[in-house]
Amino acid sequence: MGTRGATFTGGAALDYFGFHVASGGDMDGDGTDEIVVGAYLQDTGATSGGAAYLLYGSATRSSGTVASTAADATVRGTVASGYLGEATAFVDDMDGDGLDELLLGAYGTNRGTGVAYLFLGGTTPLSGVVSATDADLSYNGSAETDYAGFGVYTLGDLDGDGYGDAGVHGYGYDLVDSRVGALWVYGGGTSLVAAAEATVYGAGAGDCFGGDAMSLGDLDGDGADDLLAGAYLEDTAVSSAGAAYLFYGPVSGSVSAAAADATWYGAPTGAGHFGRRMPRDPTDLTGDGLTDVVVGAYWDDTYGYDAGAVYIWAGLGGE
Repeated sequence: MGTRGATFTGGAALDYFGFHVASGGDMDGDGTDEIVVGAYLQDTGATSGGAAYLLYGSATRSSGTVASTAADATVRGTVASGYLGEATAFVDDMDGDGLDELLLGAYGTNRGTGVAYLFLGGTTPLSGVVSATDADLSYNGSAETDYAGFGVYTLGDLDGDGYGDAGVHGYGYDLVDSRVGALWVYGGGTSLVAAAEATVYGAGAGDCFGGDAMSLGDLDGDGADDLLAGAYLEDTAVSSAGAAYLFYGPVSGSVSAAAADATWYGAPTGAGHFGRRMPRDPTDLTGDGLTDVVVGAYWDDTYGYDAGAVYIWAGLGGE
């Protein structure tokens, strides 16, 4: 085993520092990726307001110990029980300046309406203590108990316009039934707006659609990336076995999971929560040049009670 290179440490008891971690975005254009660490129960800005700690990449980030107080920037939630930092993501360049963006979920904000805060990349990096309300854009849920921001994602370019798109998950969304769940898709462009380009929602009560989501790249060669989204409490195979849905881009308007171009269901061995975890980027495990579908089911019972499993379908693409 290799030697541990670096340690990034939390600041206080019960902060839950490290509950969510994201990397892979270059916000300042120096050619190195950044890392953001969420601590969704951090209390400094407000009781359980949460915080997210941003470290800019550099050649010296591979060693040493860094305390959370020494982060390059700290984004603090300002609403009690807002839970900022429960979900974090770097989003592919949304505004065309060549720099990636930071997206932070705070699903408890505004009586559980929830919000995701977007901070744009820039050649002048974020620094010091920053309030979540200083974000460049806020993506808000549509109603109380939507819990928008429970998940946040980078979704490639789903509309094929050359700009990155962002995804925000709200597990409590109630459009056609109770807690079908939703994934709101926010488009990039030279002028960013807070209105969603698409609302993709679950097909049945309690599905919690959008519990994870990713871009699979452009599988069908039409110039728009394609979307894979999970509904980990979907019941077709058995109660809460879960499902994953493929939508060929572009994706726009109000779209039901029932209209997906392809659907995979969890194993009928128990409440496996298939669709709760997926890779962040398209994956080619076999080296054949085709994208593979990889979906986790952490409560899967096929190989033992709650043993968990990861399911792979190889060779998707070229349709």
